[in-house]
Amino acid sequence: MKSLSLKAVSKILSAGLKKGFSEMKDRYTSQEGQSVIADVGVLEIRLTEKDRAKNVTGDPYSSQYMPESLQEIDSALIELRAYALSTAPE
Repeated sequence: MKSLSLKAVSKILSAGLKKGFSEMKDRYTSQEGQSVIADVGVLEIRLTEKDRAKNVTGDPYSSQYMPESLQEIDSALIELRAYALSTAPE
């Protein structure tokens, strides 16, 4: 597992705050009638800033109903996780 730099994490956090994370809905869900696969993970993102915290969750396959900015934050977090878990040398 690779360590993450404070700069990499800060970049994601600042992007989230700039993209209106605090104004997003608390939950994004699939539309009625859409198939749901029970064993697929749920998106959960929490940003805490001083004494404020904001949680946003999303059901599996609900990304098409999420704002583009939330999709970008999710993608960046997935890339960051993949980097941290990779064992390839730099």
